[in-house]
Amino acid sequence: MTEDEVGAILDDVRSSSPGWRAVPIGRRAELMHAAAGVLRRRAGELAGLVTAEMGKLDAEARAEVEKCAGTCDHYADHAESTWRSAGTVRWFLQLRRL
Repeated sequence: MTEDEVGAILDDVRSSSPGWRAVPIGRRAELMHAAAGVLRRRAGELAGLVTAEMGKLDAEARAEVEKCAGTCDHYADHAESTWRSAGTVRWFLQLRRL
């Protein structure tokens, strides 16, 4: 990937951030669960990429894909409480700046 390609991706991320910020946390959790589903449905294909890139055995590669899917599910399942905790931390940090 070239420096220009990376820059374009970062520009896309920056420009989409306000829109993503407006998405309710429950919807974000749904999308994370959906991402986990995509990873699981494409586990064979993704495991093949992991094997080609890192030389892992198929079972190890599939475990890597499942770990990623499980991580998506974990954060989706805990999105609400994590968001509340992060909000409390942000509030406290803002208070300290006064």
